[in-house]
This record gives sequence, C-alpha cells and structure tokens, in this order.
Amino acid sequence: MWMREIALVALLCAPSACTSADRGSDGFVKLRALDDTSRNSECLALSNEKKIELFFEAQQRHHEYFGFDQCFASSPTTFMDALKSEIVKRGTVESARHYIMVIAISQQQGRTSNAEIKAMELPQLCKSLADERPSGNPSQCIKMAEDLLEKGVRDN
Repeated sequence: MWMREIALVALLCAPSACTSADRGSDGFVKLRALDDTSRNSECLALSNEKKIELFFEAQQRHHEYFGFDQCFASSPTTFMDALKSEIVKRGTVESARHYIMVIAISQQQGRTSNAEIKAMELPQLCKSLADERPSGNPSQCIKMAEDLLEKGVRDN
C-alpha cells in the first residue's frame, strides 16, 4: 500500500508540478543550493528571526538539515537563547533533538561551555516537550542531552 502512496507523491511532485513552496521557501532553496562556505556566510548574515524560521524549515526536512547546523552553532548566544525560547513555544521533541545536535557542534567549536550546557536543562526540555506535544522519541532526546552533559564532565 505505502509503495503506491510513494509513487503517487512522486507523480504529484514531478519538477514541473511542484512550486517553490513544495520544496521550501525561496530563502531556504537559495541557501540550500550554495556550497558549505557560502551557505554558512549567508546564513550567519540573517537576522535571528530568519535563522529561527530556517531552523524549523530545515528540521522538518530531517537529518542532514542541508548543512545549516554549522551556521546555527556559529551564531551568537542571543540566537541560541531565542531559538530555545521558540522551541519551547512551538517545537517538538524532534526540534529539541536538532537543537541538542547544534549545541554539540557549538561545544566542539569551543563556543558553548559545559556550564552553559548544564544551565540549558536540556533533559528537562525534552521531557516537557514530550509532555506538552507528544511526538518523536523522547527517551532518545533525553539520552542525547544526558550524553552531551556527560561528555562535558569527561572532557574537564
């Protein structure tokens, strides 16, 4: 049954039939087409609000997030704080998992300290999102958050 559904979606979204809205916003499509260095540079120049929208749009498309994580991780603390606030307002467990991946990159770059990560209360973020908007895999989200905290303790 699901094979027919996939075939139907493929037919409906043939290149001539899909609009840019089907593939993402114009800004998303433009950035996605750039090489990593150019994408990161263009992304970093965006306002926090536009980067937050880009985060959610990329997160909906799953896993590699089209190379935007480097930009998110390199953004100022004000962006990371605003992003977390927005995740609390409208995010899901999957949004929290994506946020944790971005925080891990930021930690690897030396931009986010272990104390800052601990203060973010990431396991609690996963739990509260799972309670408010059940979706995804909350136990995996919590494990990722705990592993990130543990890594920080081991590295010190």
